Amino acid sequence: MLNSYRRGQKRGTPMRRAFVAAVGALGVFLLLQPESGAQDNAAVMFRQFQAQIASLTQTNRAEAQQIQQLTAERRTATQRLQRLQSALNAAAVAGDPTAQALRANSPDALVEKLITQLNNVARQRRAGAAPEKAQIPAPDLSGAKLSGARLGGAKLEKAILKGADLTSAELTRVVLRGGDLRGAKLLNADLTGADLTGVDLANALYNPQTRWPDGFDPLKHGALLVR
Repeated sequence: MLNSYRRGQKRGTPMRRAFVAAVGALGVFLLLQPESGAQDNAAVMFRQFQAQIASLTQTNRAEAQQIQQLTAERRTATQRLQRLQSALNAAAVAGDPTAQALRANSPDALVEKLITQLNNVARQRRAGAAPEKAQIPAPDLSGAKLSGARLGGAKLEKAILKGADLTSAELTRVVLRGGDLRGAKLLNADLTGADLTGVDLANALYNPQTRWPDGFDPLKHGALLVR
């Protein structure tokens, strides 16, 4: 019966209540037996069952508290990883090469990338070889909301900014060689001194207030003038 109660804890409170009721009924039944010796034995057995129930209840409460603590710790760790991912992605947008190499779509993916990179560095150090430079993928910022962003001097070579909102963005001296800005919004953006070699501006929107590098003709690159 004790094993049945323990299995009942995993199945839910109805099984636990049924066990308690069965123990109570057993105690009442044994206490009603006619012989005094049987009544004494029944009382002892009943008290033993009560002690077992109390012990199991206390254990159950302790386990519940441990689960709550572990859940709270996991929530805190997840929030910290999310803040780390946000900070790293912001640094990647600003052109930091290490951040761009570690840029990830989720906190778990970020941790895996970081572990892999550190393990590679450790192996190279043990072998006495100079660490290889990280392969920096072109940042994919498709559809990013970067209105008013200050990205002056950022290294965004071959960056994918398709459909990104760069309205009023400060993009002076930004490196966008080979970048994909198809359909991007560049209204009032300042690209003075930017390196736009090989950039794709097909259907990108700009207005008379948009500032371009000297001698650069956005119409020849497929951009659309909005008045």
